[in-house]
Amino acid sequence: MSDAEVVQEPARKQAGNIVTSENLAEFHAQKLGLASQETPTEAADAEPVVEQDRSEPEAETDAVAGEKKHNPKLEKRFSELTKQREAARQDADRERTAREALEARLRDMEAKINPPKSDEPDPKPDPTQFNDALEYAEALAEWTTDRKMRERDQAELARKVEEEQSRMRQKFQDRLDIAKQDMPDYEEMIASSDVSVSQPVTDAIIESDVGPQLLYYLAENPDFARELAEKSITSQLRAIGRLEAKFEKIEPAKPSVREPVAKKSNAPAPINPLKSGGNPSDITLDADRKFHGTYQQWKAARSTGKIR
Repeated sequence: MSDAEVVQEPARKQAGNIVTSENLAEFHAQKLGLASQETPTEAADAEPVVEQDRSEPEAETDAVAGEKKHNPKLEKRFSELTKQREAARQDADRERTAREALEARLRDMEAKINPPKSDEPDPKPDPTQFNDALEYAEALAEWTTDRKMRERDQAELARKVEEEQSRMRQKFQDRLDIAKQDMPDYEEMIASSDVSVSQPVTDAIIESDVGPQLLYYLAENPDFARELAEKSITSQLRAIGRLEAKFEKIEPAKPSVREPVAKKSNAPAPINPLKSGGNPSDITLDADRKFHGTYQQWKAARSTGKIR
């Protein structure tokens, strides 16, 4: 080996030991005894990118959550909308309950006036089903009579229902005329009220002896009327009954008529006239003081005090 080669060899070693930015990774790998692998390095370089992509949605979610959490106006608006929906639902429930009660009452009234037809109505006799004209005539006459009786019964029932309703309306009007004397602003109070009650409650008020007072109270106390409308029909009628008891007037007790009592006189009792005792036949007692004689004699002796 020449001197020139010896000089160049240390120079190459020294150049190989110089660490620059280009061979920094290789230098560390050699010092740690690791083989130079390009694939893991590239994967390691790519991992921060993947983590960055994953962290971006999470950061956006946290930001949105933070905005929602710190937005009291939005929360207040949601709360108001929820209350409005709940109030609308309650109103719909009340309207449905009142409508169902009214429909049930109408069905009952229609059933009384127009009874439902039977599943197998009595058809008009068919002449082809009879052997002779006489049998057909008898069946036709019976069928006609039955139909007329049913129509008569239905008309009579409808007339009674109408008379009862008319009577109840007239009685309510009479009670109203009397109640207006104590409530001069009755018409104004009822006209200014927007309170509505169910049909069963309306019927109960019309039939009540203090119906006008009940109507006036409901118009004067709308909060009570609204609470009443939220209850079931049974609870409504029970509440009207309690309210009715408060307004029912107790009729004044009529003075008892006493029969005249005869005044007892303080005058002395009349003196019985003395009878002559000279006649021995007047004596009706024997020696043992035992009476002997007729009933008239005993009665006379009793009245005079001779016997007791």
